[in-house]
This record gives sequence, C-alpha cells and structure tokens, in this order.
Amino acid sequence: MVNEQAKNKSKTKPLNSITLKLMYPIEWGSETIDELTLFRPTAHDIEHLPEKPKMGDLTRIGLACAKQPYALAKKMDAADAVELAAKVGDFLEGSRGTGDIVSS
Repeated sequence: MVNEQAKNKSKTKPLNSITLKLMYPIEWGSETIDELTLFRPTAHDIEHLPEKPKMGDLTRIGLACAKQPYALAKKMDAADAVELAAKVGDFLEGSRGTGDIVSS
C-alpha cells in the first residue's frame, strides 16, 4: 500500500501555481487583497532558506512567489500567514531528497 502511494505521488504533476483565499483580507493602500496567487518558487527565491526554516523565512518566500512585497506580512493575519507557509511547503514537498540520483 505504501509503495503504491509513493508510485502515485511520483506520477503527480508538480504544482505550477496555488491560489490562497485569505480568511482575513488585507487593506493595502486603496485596494483590498483577498487572495494571493503563488507561483512555483525559483532557486533564487529559496537560495537563503536555512535547513530548518522559520515562519518568517516561509512567509518571505510565499510573498515573493505571490509577487507581493514583504511589507505585506506586517498586515497579514497570523492564520493566513500559517496557511501561506503551508502552501510554500506544498511546492517544496515533491523535491528530491539529498543523494537522489538525477538521470540525464
């Protein structure tokens, strides 16, 4: 059963974008932001990601992937920030582990 789940997971197409509907919309200038569309992070987005990332690290990456300034984090509700961090994790979840062989 576990091997079957692993096979199915490896066949799953990687996510290219995720839309996060905010539970608590953010007033930003003259607009209200009620959702964020995150695109897959690039190597540049995660180049300073520590081995054990903290909430701020994942929020920074999430906002970069949503093409939003990090200053938005100051107005973001904590529940939405936690969900944003989880969405970043969804992108990174399918990454190869250390030592995995890449075929060319």
